[in-house]
Formats: sequence, C-alpha cells, structure tokens
Amino acid sequence: MTITLTQDEVRRRAPVWVALSDLFLDTDVSLFNERNARILRESKFHPLEVERILREEVGPVFYDNLLDIAGEWAGWPSEFVEKEVRDFLAKPSMARAAQTLLSAAVVGSVLKNDWQNLKTRAWGNE
Repeated sequence: MTITLTQDEVRRRAPVWVALSDLFLDTDVSLFNERNARILRESKFHPLEVERILREEVGPVFYDNLLDIAGEWAGWPSEFVEKEVRDFLAKPSMARAAQTLLSAAVVGSVLKNDWQNLKTRAWGNE
C-alpha cells in the first residue's frame, strides 16, 4: 500500500523534509541547525513525529548521499526534496520497508549525533 498525503499534509511536511534532508549533506550540518530548528519548531509537529519522519520518509531517500565519496554538500532544492520524498512514499509498502531497512545504519548514525543536536536546538531537552 502506498502512502497518499493531502495537499495540506504535503504543505506542512515539505519544510520539515527539506530541513531534515540537510542532515544527510556531506558537510558540517550544524551550520544549518539554527534555521532548521526554527523550521521544525514552527511545523508544530511533536519531536517524536519529526523523528519518525526522519526515519521513515527522509532518511530512506537521502541516506545514500553519506555513502557517496563525492556526496552533495550544498543542499538540494526544496522542490527536489519534496518530489523525491513523495515518490518514495508512493512506492508499495514492501519497497519502502526494504529501502528503510537499507538506510537503517546510516540513519541510526545521523539520529545518534546530528539529529540529537538539532532536536535539542529545536525543543530543548524535551
């Protein structure tokens, strides 16, 4: 089963997708923490929901950038991020599950370090 989001859900999620995609850049991602923390706070998503979005929507799409010897470091256009995540969510559930499993180690590393720093910046020790 694919995941279908309403236009309102996409509008609300898209800035979060873009902010979280920065965690997968091949650079010092803390440079973006102030801006991205503000975006996450303004989204009104609970931190646990944002972490789920990171694990299940953004990470499986962008994790491989951290495996590329010459990965993207400057960031992706917001339209590109939105299209890539929406395309991923449109895949059958088994395909999404497989890609999420493939991304788990890289996403786990991001969650352990860069996500914790961003989350603290956005919501404190919530």
